[in-house]
Formats: sequence, structure tokens, C-alpha cells
Amino acid sequence: MLKFKQINEAYQVLGDIDKRKMYNKFGYDGIKGVNFIHPTIYYMLSSLEKFAYYTGSPNIVTLLKFFLEKKLTIDDIDTKSEFLSKIMEEYQKERESFISENLISRLQPYIDSIRNWDVQIKDQIYGLMGSPFDIAIIDSIGWTLQYVSTSHMRNPKRSIKKLETRTKKNNETIVYESHKLIHTLREYFGSNEQINSIIYNLEYNTLNDNNENGYQNIMNLNHKKQKKLLEAIINYIVNISLSDIENTVKNAAESILTVEGLNERALSKRIESLRMLANVIRKYILKGKKGKKYIKRDAKSLSGKIAYEIKLIKIIHKLLQIEENVEENVEENVEENVEENVEENVEENVEENVEENIEENIEENVEENVEESVEETVEESVDENVEETVEESVEENVEETVEENLENIQEDIDENTNENVEDNVEEIDDEIPSEHNEEYDE
Repeated sequence: MLKFKQINEAYQVLGDIDKRKMYNKFGYDGIKGVNFIHPTIYYMLSSLEKFAYYTGSPNIVTLLKFFLEKKLTIDDIDTKSEFLSKIMEEYQKERESFISENLISRLQPYIDSIRNWDVQIKDQIYGLMGSPFDIAIIDSIGWTLQYVSTSHMRNPKRSIKKLETRTKKNNETIVYESHKLIHTLREYFGSNEQINSIIYNLEYNTLNDNNENGYQNIMNLNHKKQKKLLEAIINYIVNISLSDIENTVKNAAESILTVEGLNERALSKRIESLRMLANVIRKYILKGKKGKKYIKRDAKSLSGKIAYEIKLIKIIHKLLQIEENVEENVEENVEENVEENVEENVEENVEENVEENIEENIEENVEENVEESVEETVEESVDENVEETVEESVEENVEETVEENLENIQEDIDENTNENVEDNVEEIDDEIPSEHNEEYDE
């Protein structure tokens, strides 16, 4: 469905001179603000232009495309009706002139007696067939060309009468069907909000299915009612288009048979060739098929597709909106998360880096500082240890020495005492008189 939508957009760009210029000049950006008609609606309108070589673009199709692409409302039609009327009059003249030239081009091979002149016509028309309402459009072209040609032959009264009756009926159909179409469009597509259900652009992929202003909105109808409403709208547009085609082809065909300066022989050849062209279309291409039978079938088929497509397009745009919102939220969240993560990661990384750097720095500093510290510490420690050791050693040695000396002194004292006592005793014995000793002994 998305691919079909993109193909439809390509056709709408290529089929419009202004859009094509913008795209060629600016690329995708040049068509972002362009309003695109939903694929099947555009397909339906394009089908009515398929035989433009013989019919030009029906007025209603031109107007609808213009209003949908410009996103104009029914109120805009009312306010610009006089201006639009003048434009469409000029367009109609150009359209009839375009068809007249093409008819002459198609008739000339027969006038020039070229063999198989009809083969090119058949190939061209067969190549255009296969779209909705093709049988109805070809039938209208063939019928009109036949009665215009016979109205210029012998006994033209019957043909003239038929043409007059048909023209009157066509004019009435255009007025009546246009009135019903405008009434329906005003009810369901009268506001910009309502028009959003059948158009969109690439810059603002939105579909407004709200009903805030109390308008009827096709988006709020169930599938069955949507289909019925769309079928009615399609029938209005097709009936208006076919009536317009018949009147326009009649005027264009009449103009090539009533042009000034055309001699009788040339006129006779044109009348005959015009009748032969009508005969090729009705007898060899239509083969007795009647257009009315196929209008209802094609309208019913298209209405179902459009109703289904509106639903799908709505889903697609909602998905696109979700994607856009996701991208916006992702950007916002990324910024927030980056800030949060940066703060968290900075703290974690700082701690990790500090630990790593501390270890690295400690190792480096230890290696550098150890040498310095060892030297300093050794010097300090040596001094301190020497002092402590000397003090401890001195104390220990002094104590030990004192003790040893004391012991030695004691021993010496004891020895000396004994010796001295003995010596003294001996000396005393020598000095004391013997009588005293005897007395003492006693």
C-alpha cells in the first residue's frame, strides 16, 4: 500500500507542470508542502481524463483536482465562483480547439485514402482501455461522433433531433448532479478539517478525523456507510463528466464541419471520415457494449477501494507520526541520558582512574621515593638506632661490667680479707704476749 501511495505521488508530480518544475528544481524538498489527493481518488479522476485526446479533461475533474490540491473548501467555490466561471470559459474554448485539431489529425489518413488508416486508431484506443469508466467514455465519444456526422448528411432531421435532445438532457444532468455533489461535499468535505480525510502532504503527514466543530466527517462513518457515500459521489462526478464530454465532443466535431473556407468536397470527406471513425469505435471496439451498464459496476468497485484506502492511509500516517515522535523523543532522551550517564560515568571513571592512577603513581612514586626515603630513613634510623643501641649497649655493658667488677671486687675482697686476716692474726700473735694468750686460752 505504501508503494502504491508513492507511485501515486510520482504520477501527481509528473502530471502537473508546476509540481514537476518544483521537483526538478528543489527535489523532494520542493514538493513537501504539496497537497496530494489520495491514490484511488486520483486514479478515478485520472481515468476520466484517460481519453483526453478525444475529450480533453472534463471540467469537473479539473475543478476537483484544483480545489483538492489547493485545499480549498466549498465556501471558496462560492466566493470565487465568478472568477472561476471566467477561467473555465477560457479553458473550455482551448479544450474544444484541442479536440478539433486531434480529430482532423485522426481523419486525415482516411481522407488521403491511406490503407489500414483505422489500425492506428484501434491501437491507440485499445491502449487507453483498462481503466474505470473506459466503456462509458468510449460509448459517449462514438455516439456523439456518429450523430454529428449524420446530422450533416441527407435526411439529417432525426440526427439533429437526437443531438438536441441529448444536449438538453446533458445540460440538465450537469446542473442536477452538480447540485447534489456540492451539497454532499459541503456536508462531508466543507471544511479544511473534513478535506484532510482525502488529501495529505509530505511535510505534515496528518489526518484530522476529529469532529470538534460538529461537521459530518467521512472518517467517523463505518465502512458500509463510507462506501455508500463514496459511491454516490463517484456517480455524481462520472455523470457530470460524461454529459460534459458529449457536449464538448459535439461542439468540437461541429466546428471542423462548419469551419469557414471549407469547400463541398473537403466537407463531404470530413463528414464521411467522421462517420467512419464513429463506426470503428462503436462496431469494432465497443462491439455493442453500452456504457451505462459499466458505470454502476466501476463506481461500486472504486468506492470500496477508496473507503479501504482512507483507513489504510490513516494508519500509515499514524505510524509515520509515531516514527517522528520516536525520533524526537530519542533525541531528547539521548541528550538527557548522555548528561546523566556522563555524570555517573565520570564518577565511576574518576574512582577507577584514581585507583588506577594511585596504584600507578604509588608504584612510580614508591620507586622514586623509596631511594630517597631509604637514604633519608637510613640516615635517620641509623642515628636513632645508634643512639638507642649505644644507650642500650652501654647500660647493658655497664650493668654487666659493674656486676662482673662487683663480683671480682667481692672475690678480691674476700681473698684479700682472708689473706689480711691471716696476716694480721699472725702479726697480732707476734705482738701479743704469750701470757695473754694463755689467759685467753683459758
